[in-house]
Amino acid sequence: MYLIHHGVKGQQWGVKHGPPYPIQKGSGVTLKMGTKISRLSIYDESAAEGKAYVNYNNLDKDHYKGFFAARLKAIHKNAPVYEITFTAKKDMKSPDLQTRINTFKQMYRNDPEIIKELAEYYRSNHIKWAPLALYERKYRNLSDVDLEKIGYNTFVRSLGDQNRKTSEKYFAELVKQGYDFVMDDMDGQYMLKYGREPSIVFDRSNLNYEGQEEVKWREIKRNLQNGPIKVRT
Repeated sequence: MYLIHHGVKGQQWGVKHGPPYPIQKGSGVTLKMGTKISRLSIYDESAAEGKAYVNYNNLDKDHYKGFFAARLKAIHKNAPVYEITFTAKKDMKSPDLQTRINTFKQMYRNDPEIIKELAEYYRSNHIKWAPLALYERKYRNLSDVDLEKIGYNTFVRSLGDQNRKTSEKYFAELVKQGYDFVMDDMDGQYMLKYGREPSIVFDRSNLNYEGQEEVKWREIKRNLQNGPIKVRT
């Protein structure tokens, strides 16, 4: 099963005050059994399998039902956008930031393929006609500090690309460590200042599908007007 980034290939997105569990930036999170989780899609996902980009933070859900819902409609010629709702079948764990970084660093040291894929992703967003070897040099023999600042930054931005073998290896390694989902650091880099934690669930079999409901234009516009809201303390 391939990964769809909140209902759109290669992308992501997906409610009002903070959730009933503590959220700390960079820390691991445990979602209790029964926690409500959602995502946005233009498809019927009642029988979908595999991974899913999701939100469990209510502030995230409102934001996604504004900006990303509008984006989906623009891309898909005003197609209906649905909020898909799930509940967690069990307690679900995510790794903290340092564990995420360390998992990437170990992969980098043990899998030479990751250098090529980092270079390919970087080139796809810069000078596409330049030799791949030029970009491979950028990511070869990174220091421990640069691995965290440069390597990991590029890596998490590439996770939504379905063709990256290293993405699947990364998810599989986190599953081996006993985790059920991981923060989507690509979106999190832009959203953490608002306390948001967009995430990737590795296996939808850990979720109960509860249904889906169309997000109407009036709700999209309301969330767009409200804009990002800081977490209330």
